Amino acid sequence: MEWLDTGARNATACGRFISPQLLDLGLVIVWLIINPFVFPRPVRVNNWMSKGVIGEKMYFEGGKKLRRDLPTLLNLTNVPLFIAFIYFGWQQALVPLILTGLLVMVIKFWFIDRMVRLVDDSQRGVVTPS
Repeated sequence: MEWLDTGARNATACGRFISPQLLDLGLVIVWLIINPFVFPRPVRVNNWMSKGVIGEKMYFEGGKKLRRDLPTLLNLTNVPLFIAFIYFGWQQALVPLILTGLLVMVIKFWFIDRMVRLVDDSQRGVVTPS
């Protein structure tokens, strides 16, 4: 009965040949596929997050190019911070992980706020510098 014991220790919920990491990856892929169908389009788009999405579409209308403005600076700042966030998660360093995660979110919300301002300014007819 020794073979039963070793099999029980190595088995996962999906069987003996699927690692937990592959199971997690599979669940993420499935979620990315079904997510657009689970959540319908919003009925109203006058809320903050919807305005942020609309503003981002307006901002990148002419293509994604580097500009000398605050939203570009925020996006460029977020790249190394997100890489650090992934690294700290990989290393399981909890405090740096939490701090970089908070910083990434603050900068992303700041970027979304700039996109909302772009939408609000365009609705009022205010010309924003490019």
